Amino acid sequence: MIKLKPWQWVILATPIAAIALFFLIAAGWQIHLWGISWIWGIFVLTLVGWRWLLVKWTKPSLVPLEKVVLQLVGWVGYTNRT
Repeated sequence: MIKLKPWQWVILATPIAAIALFFLIAAGWQIHLWGISWIWGIFVLTLVGWRWLLVKWTKPSLVPLEKVVLQLVGWVGYTNRT
């Protein structure tokens, strides 16, 4: 693995940080224009973060699924050899 210098990490992180900052500013501006309370923005971010963690933590393991698919493919291939 290649070890990066701190300034290289800064260069790599700059576009991601700029996009995130843009979204935060745009969302804040839109909330201000709509006259919505900031609590709704926090609520939405919390809900999105919760859903992301839920999907990440409950992701099924692919190894048992791959074994089942390989068994089915082998079974189908065996039965079609007539």
